[in-house]
Amino acid sequence: MKATQDVQLRLLDLQATDTTRAQLAHRRATLPALAELDRLSIQTDEAAAAVAQVSTKLDELDQHIRALEREVDSVRTRARRDQERMDAGTVSSAKELSSMQHEVQTLASKQRDLEDRELELMEQREAVDAEVSAASRQLDQLTRAHALTVERRDTSYVEIDADDAAALVLRDQLVAQLPAELVAKYEQLRVRNAGVGAAALRARRCQGCQLELFGTALAQLRSAPEEEVVYCEECGRILVRTAQSGL
Repeated sequence: MKATQDVQLRLLDLQATDTTRAQLAHRRATLPALAELDRLSIQTDEAAAAVAQVSTKLDELDQHIRALEREVDSVRTRARRDQERMDAGTVSSAKELSSMQHEVQTLASKQRDLEDRELELMEQREAVDAEVSAASRQLDQLTRAHALTVERRDTSYVEIDADDAAALVLRDQLVAQLPAELVAKYEQLRVRNAGVGAAALRARRCQGCQLELFGTALAQLRSAPEEEVVYCEECGRILVRTAQSGL
């Protein structure tokens, strides 16, 4: 295959553009924000689970407190009713009066026990409510951090995609200037050689595989016509001779 020196140099420009696009793709896939988002997502899920757990505990305490309040009200109502009957003098016998007095005392003791239990639960509730507040603050902080990181990631995506779009326009322009056969060969070699299909020869060294040419290989390059497309004997890439080739 033959191509003028100018065409071969433009092939290096195409390779540089493809290398730039590969670097942009790698940068897009390995943004620090992505790892940060993974970490924040895990922490946010854990924080949300913690909020749910302590909130459930708080709800259970509220249910117990309400149940105790209802029981205290019931006991208080019964004691008041008995006391009102005794105060009104409507109790028919001394035995009934004694029984009612005992019941009022028992109800008073029960009320005190219930109120003590309610107080204990209220103290527990205060502590758990503080846990809910702390867990909710932590969740809010992580949620805000996640949102800011998403924004930072998306900003980077926009910048990278804009650079890639510009590189793609340049690539299309370069491809249009090159012979189709040469581009096809370049694409074939690029797929085979980790994204690099053409490399410059500088100081007798292939810039694709870094092999330095000696002996017969060097002599063959020196004798090859300028318009002949040559290849690196080590990596097989198109080898573009330049003024810095050292030939």
